[in-house]
Amino acid sequence: MNKQTRKATIKDVARHAGVSPTTVSFLLNGKEDQISEETRERVHAAIRELDYTPNALIRSLQARETRTIGYYFGANVLANPYINEFFVGLHEAASDLGYDLLVYRRPREELERTTFADGRVDGVVCWPNTEAELRLFAADGLRTPAVLFADTDLEEPCSVAANDAQGIAELMEHLLARGCGRFFFVGNYHAGLHLRRRLSRFQEALACKGLRFEECLTTLLDWEEGMLRAFARRLKAIAETSETRIAVCCSHDLAAEQLMPELLAAGLRIPQDISLTGYEATNRAGITTVKQPVRELGRAAAERAVARITGGKAVGSLRMDTTFMVGTTS
Repeated sequence: MNKQTRKATIKDVARHAGVSPTTVSFLLNGKEDQISEETRERVHAAIRELDYTPNALIRSLQARETRTIGYYFGANVLANPYINEFFVGLHEAASDLGYDLLVYRRPREELERTTFADGRVDGVVCWPNTEAELRLFAADGLRTPAVLFADTDLEEPCSVAANDAQGIAELMEHLLARGCGRFFFVGNYHAGLHLRRRLSRFQEALACKGLRFEECLTTLLDWEEGMLRAFARRLKAIAETSETRIAVCCSHDLAAEQLMPELLAAGLRIPQDISLTGYEATNRAGITTVKQPVRELGRAAAERAVARITGGKAVGSLRMDTTFMVGTTS
């Protein structure tokens, strides 16, 4: 059996080239102006002949950088239907910029004594699940450059998010044009902060028209048995006596897909009797919805994280426009 060939070290290169290990280190770290051309050629020749590969980890530690971006998401955020698309964009851009990703999930109370505070990453992209997490990252509480994936009104943080205010305003204009005058909200987002922010944007859009939600059916967990069925029956009773068309706005497409069969079972026709809308454009059921540029937001988050890490330019927050999509349910 052949013995595995030992990998060459920096000392082997130095010995082969007839120089000191310090000289080789200078060359590898870009300090060529301190080395003569003849010596540089000898060192490069030794590197080629010995097939020497520098230890990236050691070099990063010497430079006090890891070339790694942390990605933190709060409890239950994995249930979000577009989390994978955001991650794809984040990973693509980080890789293009020469950075690795460290995906990290930990309760908020453990954050300050873990990965993002101990130098194992150069910066972090965070999808906060609570107001406490939002403010911790927004205030650089982990002493690490952070970029938030969150719709926030805070002035301090660097954040990326879809322009939900624009998308929801277009959705409301469509529903009003369809004659809707009574509005209900349904949401079961596992990301608590995400649900509250989206509901708030819907309420703001309605308030601008002098309207409000008559009922908001929400939960941060899965629906309790019979909850959607009872809600659909209440809507059926309201529709039978209402002179104004009813619209049900859901926090995301999955919630609309879960509610739809209950509405039909209650005897409501969609869209003849009631308008139903989703959000995020993740469904295949023809639901009227709003599409967000999620992959592009992931890329933008990575780019802003690297900009904050390198300090090469001022980094502000970004809001990307959404696309309203009319389906067959409104």
